[in-house]
Amino acid sequence: MNNAADILAELAECCRLAYAQGLVGGTGGNMSVRIGEEVYITATGCRLGDVLPETLSRVSMDGTLLEGAQPSKELILHAGIYRVRPDVKAVVHLHPVNSIVVSILASGKGEPMPAYTPGYRMKIPFCGMSQFFIPGSAELANALAEAALRADVILMKNHGITAMAHSPKAALSLVEEAEQNAQLHVILKGQGALP
Repeated sequence: MNNAADILAELAECCRLAYAQGLVGGTGGNMSVRIGEEVYITATGCRLGDVLPETLSRVSMDGTLLEGAQPSKELILHAGIYRVRPDVKAVVHLHPVNSIVVSILASGKGEPMPAYTPGYRMKIPFCGMSQFFIPGSAELANALAEAALRADVILMKNHGITAMAHSPKAALSLVEEAEQNAQLHVILKGQGALP
């Protein structure tokens, strides 16, 4: 993508697609992109199914609101990932049901679920996991920033999933891949996992 307008249009499209796919409901979830030293993020209390480029909040990397509505309370989570991962240009945080189930049942040791398909393992070589922290808290932001040093996809206990990539579409694709694997895990309970 060459310009900011295209990037913001892609982010808004991904928000609406995630909502339509049932990867999040109500006013849950949030997405952002980093353009230079600024972050465009979904506004607090917004329904991802309604997001348009002009409804995004523009903030500085230190969290100062530059334009738009109050940003998502998870802004510090997004900013923390961008600080530790300069290669990341988009962060997607959603609440897909199967991923939440897996996060609740995970032992907390190693990966939260095995791989069931080669596609999952190729796209997500390692899935991270964070313990439960209050949404919007500094503790959650710090835990995700630390986990982001080892993984592009992180399950959040009793909360959801966060994925990061070079574009909104790429990050959303990681969530879709992880949620499909999580669904297989819920159904198969470890049987038939790849060796």
